[in-house]
Amino acid sequence: MNMGYDGDGSRRMHSEPVHEVAVTSFYMSIQPLPASLVTSIVGTRNVDGKGNEPAQVRNFDDVEKVISSVVSQTGRNLRLPTEAEWEYAASGDKQNIIFSIAGGRDIAYEWCSDWLDWYPESGVVITDPTGPNRGEQHVIRAFNGKRGKYDRSNKIDEDDAYLGLVRLVIKAREIQ
Repeated sequence: MNMGYDGDGSRRMHSEPVHEVAVTSFYMSIQPLPASLVTSIVGTRNVDGKGNEPAQVRNFDDVEKVISSVVSQTGRNLRLPTEAEWEYAASGDKQNIIFSIAGGRDIAYEWCSDWLDWYPESGVVITDPTGPNRGEQHVIRAFNGKRGKYDRSNKIDEDDAYLGLVRLVIKAREIQ
């Protein structure tokens, strides 16, 4: 697939240049993790949402704690989607099923595992890209966001804080 965006606002979103990627088969949860699960692991301090509403988590360290807990409880290699996996799902034929459950919100940003950076310049197809090894902030994506269908951001709420849903993925080859 072609990943990225070169239109209005693309420089601000760090979404240039458009580049070709290949993504191996994976499964993505249709529902983001509910607030009740997330708050039972990390408390309510950095989490918006209650009960079965999708949890919006402000702190990436809390996201990692939640995923670690779910992995230890399930024994599965569950994780956040890479940005390429997220964009592939958002551009696929099931996009309206997966991304229409944002708890009644117009726009719901979602955490990705990649660090935010410019996309690579190379002309080669990258298989299962994971972004740079380090950075200052993780990528957060939104389906039908303020700046385009696949908004890419790092500052979402009024306080310019991180805020994103937690959706889990697993590679298809890891399911037996």
